[in-house]
Amino acid sequence: MNLAWTTIYVKCIHVHTYNSSASGVDAGDRSDYDPHMQNTAPSLSFGTNISHWISQSALDRDLMRSFFTRDDVAGIAGWGMDHIRLPVDYPLFENDGSPSHYSAEGLGWIDRALDWCEAEGLWCVLDMHILPGHVFFAESRNHNAIFDPQSPARRRAHELWRMLARRYKGQKVVFEILNEPIALDNEAWNELARSLHAAVREEAPDQWIMVPSNEWDHVKNFETLRFFDDARTLYTFHYYEPMLFTHQNAPWIPWTKRLGGAEVPYPGPFNHPILDIDSGFPLDLDFMRKAPYGPEFLESLLSPVIDFRKKHGATVYCGEFGTVSYSPPEDRLRWYGDLCSLFARHQIGFANWDYKSDDFGIKDSSGSINKRLLDTLRKAARR
Repeated sequence: MNLAWTTIYVKCIHVHTYNSSASGVDAGDRSDYDPHMQNTAPSLSFGTNISHWISQSALDRDLMRSFFTRDDVAGIAGWGMDHIRLPVDYPLFENDGSPSHYSAEGLGWIDRALDWCEAEGLWCVLDMHILPGHVFFAESRNHNAIFDPQSPARRRAHELWRMLARRYKGQKVVFEILNEPIALDNEAWNELARSLHAAVREEAPDQWIMVPSNEWDHVKNFETLRFFDDARTLYTFHYYEPMLFTHQNAPWIPWTKRLGGAEVPYPGPFNHPILDIDSGFPLDLDFMRKAPYGPEFLESLLSPVIDFRKKHGATVYCGEFGTVSYSPPEDRLRWYGDLCSLFARHQIGFANWDYKSDDFGIKDSSGSINKRLLDTLRKAARR
């Protein structure tokens, strides 16, 4: 998910105590490798993000066993979805104290998710949400060692991807090389994307690879995103615009507290002193007070993505989008409906953020389904 998250999560990344190197493994090919799968194009029309399971969580094994199960995957397939996006944080299977030693137990959680997907006929986007040397929090932007070509973290990230490519090649998996890169300039991201892409290709010549744009996968950075002369490469973006609407009063974004609980409408316009504050977001928020930011505005922001696709004949995909559950309910559904209609019109596959949470989820933490949200997503997927 984009921009800042909680302090608790940051601590989990750095002081997670599970000994992921306890059973260090080379982690080669899986025994169910299918050499024919390499000829199958991925089906990524309608999916959802499995957040807070093996990413953005404390990685507590007892909680993980019940949070997401085979029954969840069957339910997702029953909704008509054709894939899941699976965020993964590297501490699941690698410990900073023992770099490049990979836990078979930790990797087993990915294995079981892929087995469940295979049983239900679903594809999986394997999203490395956190790699060594990179986290997507705004306050980390000046400190991500992965962008230093000589850093040990960068070397570890490449080794990690080579291992994953060996292990999962030939399965119904798309390798998303990094979630929401936040390089200080777009060319630094293009260079890292090139080298990570090459690392995967060394081990999995025929696997599908997904490359995001810089600055939290923002649509505007498709203008400078490097195109790969590789027929099995897809390109992904995230869509949370306008951020002040989609993340209004979100507790993990401290400056939104200045809303004082005020509701931000959709499609606006909206006038509030908070618009004068430098949010640090890729887009200046002043536009919100000038005119409505409805479907025409949403479509205008997609222009760099559509232009990229037309120029290169590329496949593009929205890997995350969503609005917090405590936004105005009818406006929230209107935003989802408008954006998903645009995805349908432009034939862009998508996965909403997210499957299960109290902030964005189709399901809340108690398991209750937001049927109106699900119906809105399914309606767009059927077009």
